Amino acid sequence: MLTRLLSVRPTFFIWFRIKIEGEKNFTLALPMPLTTLILLSDIVNDAASVWNIFHKSTSADPTKSKLSRQNLSEQLKNPSPKMLLTLAKISRMLVRGLIFYTGSVDLIDVEFEDGDERIYVKCLLR
Repeated sequence: MLTRLLSVRPTFFIWFRIKIEGEKNFTLALPMPLTTLILLSDIVNDAASVWNIFHKSTSADPTKSKLSRQNLSEQLKNPSPKMLLTLAKISRMLVRGLIFYTGSVDLIDVEFEDGDERIYVKCLLR
């Protein structure tokens, strides 16, 4: 009964497609179910929670507490467990917002032409 209910539920996909036409043709299409993105954010959240238990905070430097572009880029290169928890929560809220509050949307649709080459980039939510 449960598998029958799950099979009729609509599944939302985020579809990335890049196509380059010119001397060398290249096409990349990547469909990804939004439920996979939710699962990935849950995995990052769980891993960061476990890491937070064993992580010792050694920085008492007041310059690191200020938020600047340089400090933010350093934090993203070497994320702390709290940063990973925050990023996982933000991504989960964003994906759930996309699933429950939007329908089929074209997020990105760009076409660029330079001489003989054409580049198409599409990102769709279906």
